[in-house]
Amino acid sequence: MSAEEEKEKIKNYLNNRLKNYEKNIRELKKRYRIVKVFFGTTMIITITSGTVIASLSSTVLPPLGITILGMAGALSAALSTKFNLKKRKTQLQDAIKQANTIKNKLEYVIMCNGDVDLSTIVMKLNAI
Repeated sequence: MSAEEEKEKIKNYLNNRLKNYEKNIRELKKRYRIVKVFFGTTMIITITSGTVIASLSSTVLPPLGITILGMAGALSAALSTKFNLKKRKTQLQDAIKQANTIKNKLEYVIMCNGDVDLSTIVMKLNAI
């Protein structure tokens, strides 16, 4: 096998890895958006129900309304805590940053047409 054939083979391999990372980044961003919306929604429900209870509890709302609002706020806070949404959101952000960094390095290596020491790069990519 000639050096040109090896370079072409490695370039194809790197292009495939790049496509996989791009797909992975899209999936991570999709999950991040879902977690972000869910986290924001639970926080808004918790804060709103607490505010409504505090402001209207003694004047307008009947006791059953206070109980229902209190339960809604507690459930939304419990959901956020149970699924640890804030930590999950941060983990997804970090994973997206790391995947973008690897994708950028792959794009650079492919752009160099294999002039960089590809054997060490391929070994590092296989370790990931």
